[in-house]
Amino acid sequence: AISERQDIVYLKIPERFSPPVATPAPEAPDHAETVEIDTVRLFRYSACTFNAHRIHYDLAYAQEVEKYPGLVVHGPLQATLLMDAATRWRGAAPKTFRFRGVRPMFHTHALHMFGVNAEEDAAHAMDLCTADPGGAQGMQARATWA
Repeated sequence: AISERQDIVYLKIPERFSPPVATPAPEAPDHAETVEIDTVRLFRYSACTFNAHRIHYDLAYAQEVEKYPGLVVHGPLQATLLMDAATRWRGAAPKTFRFRGVRPMFHTHALHMFGVNAEEDAAHAMDLCTADPGGAQGMQARATWA
């Protein structure tokens, strides 16, 4: 069985999109891979998770109403991709996985995923993130195996 806790913050719709300050992705990750993001993937993830928020599949709504430059890549999708990557990179599913979105990612670019073995316990913990092509982190995560 699993337990889950979510803290979700919704912000007021701005007059124009202004991204949060960028946190740079790791310069020398232990693991890295890239995932292509497209409208079909976002629509299917919305359908599978019963997420009807239009910012993930209705480009006109995302741009004209919510002022995003593109469709927003779901936070849970990024977390799912990171957990899957961590499992492949380590050969086993993590015992714990925590994640936090720090900047929106969009369908207009591929999603880069990075993993860095934790300095204090490299055998049992990994810090992960998604990033855009400019190197700004979107999702931060930590996986542990002990």
